[in-house]
Amino acid sequence: MLNLFLSLLVVHLFMLLNLLKVNLLVWKNKGKDGRSRLVIDYSTGLNDQLEEPCYSLPLPEDIFSRFSGCTVFSQLDFADAYHQLELDEESQKLTTVSTTFGQFRYKRLGFGIKTAVSDYQEAMDKMLDDSPAASYLDDVLIGSKNVEEHTKHLEMVLARIMEWGFKLNPKKCKFYCSSIRFLGKIIDSSGIHPDPEKIAAIQKMAEPTDVKTLRSFLGLVNFYQSFIPAFREIREPLDDLLKNDAPWSWNVREKAAFNGIKDKLAAECMLTHYDPRLPITVAADASDTGMGGVISHICHDGSEKPIQFFSRSLNAIQRKYSQTEKEGLALITAIKTFHRYLEGRKFTLYTDHKALLAIFDNKKSKPVLAANRLHRWSLFLASYDFDIRYTKTTDFGQADALSRLIEKTKSIPELYEEEEDTVEAECSAALIPLRCSSK
Repeated sequence: MLNLFLSLLVVHLFMLLNLLKVNLLVWKNKGKDGRSRLVIDYSTGLNDQLEEPCYSLPLPEDIFSRFSGCTVFSQLDFADAYHQLELDEESQKLTTVSTTFGQFRYKRLGFGIKTAVSDYQEAMDKMLDDSPAASYLDDVLIGSKNVEEHTKHLEMVLARIMEWGFKLNPKKCKFYCSSIRFLGKIIDSSGIHPDPEKIAAIQKMAEPTDVKTLRSFLGLVNFYQSFIPAFREIREPLDDLLKNDAPWSWNVREKAAFNGIKDKLAAECMLTHYDPRLPITVAADASDTGMGGVISHICHDGSEKPIQFFSRSLNAIQRKYSQTEKEGLALITAIKTFHRYLEGRKFTLYTDHKALLAIFDNKKSKPVLAANRLHRWSLFLASYDFDIRYTKTTDFGQADALSRLIEKTKSIPELYEEEEDTVEAECSAALIPLRCSSK
């Protein structure tokens, strides 16, 4: 009875705030402060009729790469983000549902609508286009090389936000910081670091007791795999437990892998910012069952600093490749993985497999007896500007990583959860339509 009364109060409040005109009412705790929020279940009605979202969220790596050389950062957070986008009249009708208290409909973009995430990201990208800010949903990051420049950047971005009629949540905004937490990582002038709070939470996790708790652990640490050389090799014993029909066996090998991952995360690890002014190297290596690579900068002092690591297992077909093909696949995969950094600029490609020098060197004719697969890869590389060089595995700049890359695993996708936890009374006049299919 109390929940019913509270639901009525919230419905009337939303109507007074001009947010509603609603649907199935569901309480769901989402905010870090534990407060409840009214959301709607559209899973069996409206969402079935909406077109699939066609606007993609930005990759975190692309966002971070924009802030090379920045020393001052600010972060903006929008108040009750989705409700800042007003629906057009026809779209409002689509959100109508019948309840005990009558029929209601949303006048603004509501939680639970299938296209809400992509629609909101698209609106943010349009608003911040040609500005010094980058957004991931309602989190906006601004970086500048000095305080004076940062003040100008802030004024520009805030003016754009006011022009669009959006409202910020001042309690969650941060200004003029030397380092800042963004998308689960710490960014500062020196590079990108794991979030110490997240790492501390991982360090406190008890040993898994079944497949479910093991998946939870791996899901958390997988978010930071780009910081850890040979991550796949370290976690191999744990991945073996996830195979179909594999018996649960938590012994010395599994404990060593579990603690090894924790130790790697506890160690100081950092990825440098991508800087288009610095030389780039790409190196990759392959084993019988896996491959991995690293893209690095050669800094002014001659030191080599990693921008990003990758590691991946070979599938059943790839494991039957010759060693030359495996090494070639590792290089091709590295270039595809790091494409955003490599397109349109010169870089140096390192391999510890001499046969690939003749096959992949764009300045030389290809061996007649090279496999068709290697020829196809060579044609793919023709669109890149690079020099390929041989080096011993032990001479790789990231020797500790590349001499041990990479063993078998099944990848677990990275997940980024949106968090909406503050409701403000004021909303914007931004107007969007919902895209519906012809079903």
